[in-house]
Amino acid sequence: MRSYLNLFIIMLVVVQCTGAYAYNVFFEDHFDDGVLDSSWIISYGDGATGWSYTESGSSLTVTNVTGGTAHPSVQLRYFIPTTVGEFYYRGVLSWSQADDSYSQISRFITNLVSAGFYDAFVTDRKNNYIYPGEPNNFVGDQLALSGSMTVEIARDADNLLTVEINDELISSRTVTTGLASIGMVFRADASLLFGEARVDEVYFAGTSTDPEWGVNPVPEPVSIVLLFSAFLSLILRTKK
Repeated sequence: MRSYLNLFIIMLVVVQCTGAYAYNVFFEDHFDDGVLDSSWIISYGDGATGWSYTESGSSLTVTNVTGGTAHPSVQLRYFIPTTVGEFYYRGVLSWSQADDSYSQISRFITNLVSAGFYDAFVTDRKNNYIYPGEPNNFVGDQLALSGSMTVEIARDADNLLTVEINDELISSRTVTTGLASIGMVFRADASLLFGEARVDEVYFAGTSTDPEWGVNPVPEPVSIVLLFSAFLSLILRTKK
């Protein structure tokens, strides 16, 4: 048994030295201190002049975007100070509307792609993703008046950018453009009620050319699987 343990320790050292633990946590917000994190840069679109929100418990809750004559919006962005290679961005969103007279678009955004909840028109509730310069892309049938989704946007070492909603892959393509920002956008319809959008988590990790940026190295999932598969293979081979 000691020989197995020694082998495992050696493999861990090798994995660490070869970068399997290269993902650093760059930014995360659990919205649990009652004050919106100052790292979020807020901007308005389509004539918006303000927004109504609260941060309490472990949620950021948005109830309206005000101003404008058509589709006022508010964006919260975290701008990335250095070059990022591989990355993983996750957000947890829920929405609530009393009936079909409500309208909102709530997305997790990057400068590469955005994805989330889309209800720009009456009874038009859909999963949605969009690349810059392209029309909206929709996935799935009409959603319920209230629901939740986990959005995951990631890019690997081969520049494959993927978008998943509730563990379902909805988009995959090669994108080499640099990642400049992550964030959220909430868009209302000035003539309709917004309802409620609640964000419970934002998590952003990846690799960077700056070794001092980011904290708490986290293992890449594929590397961990390979590590334990190799360890199991060694045990089985030793028993033969």
